[in-house]
Amino acid sequence: MHPRLKFLKFQVLNLSKTTLRKLINKPKNGRIKSVDPIYPLGLDAWSNMSRRKIAFISGISLLGVLLTLVAGYFLYFGLGQRALPGMKIGAVDVTGKTAAQIEADLIDTATSQQINFTGAQLDGKSAKLSELGISLPAAKIAQEALAPNAHFTNYFKLPFHGKTIQPELEIDETQLNNYSTKLASNITAAKPAVEPKIVVENDGFTVQPGASGSGIDPDIFSAAATKLVNSQKSVEAEISLSEIKPKFTVAELEQ
Repeated sequence: MHPRLKFLKFQVLNLSKTTLRKLINKPKNGRIKSVDPIYPLGLDAWSNMSRRKIAFISGISLLGVLLTLVAGYFLYFGLGQRALPGMKIGAVDVTGKTAAQIEADLIDTATSQQINFTGAQLDGKSAKLSELGISLPAAKIAQEALAPNAHFTNYFKLPFHGKTIQPELEIDETQLNNYSTKLASNITAAKPAVEPKIVVENDGFTVQPGASGSGIDPDIFSAAATKLVNSQKSVEAEISLSEIKPKFTVAELEQ
């Protein structure tokens, strides 16, 4: 072959190899550099990008869950008008109950639970609140239990600090005293107090002094009633005799 033709052939072949090497990204050491079709930027670059994306998606998802829970919390207790977490009536937790449910529970307590007496020959005897002249303002207490719902901050404060309502009983003092006297009549050692009285004599009036007796202090019943309402269960009350003074004094009658 003519020398010039050989030179031209060499240049063409050399140019073809160089162009091919660039096209297939072949290094000079003769090894072809592979390109992954799934991770074209390299596995490390893809992993870093994936971690950022996963962290971002996880954060958004967590925020969505929290917002859903908060919204559900406000809807259940606020819109549903239910007692907030941490709300108690006495020792009874009323969390999640409506005013109607709380009122019904209190009415049931007042009508079905009782005070069981022990001691002083009274074992086996008992009384319900109505017999003692004690009533429970159930509707008023139920509304008081839901009053914190009106303040936004209580939705976050009450679950941690709580709130306890101590029910105030309505007491008919006359009926309570009469029941105390009637119950004491079952005790041998009990005797009623003697009231001072005005005695008519020939030359005018004099006051005859009274005398103390022994009976049951009505405060025992009111204390037991408070305990019953706070626990919403029947309770025991130990009865003992104490000094019962006359309702009036000689000085009051002499006026």
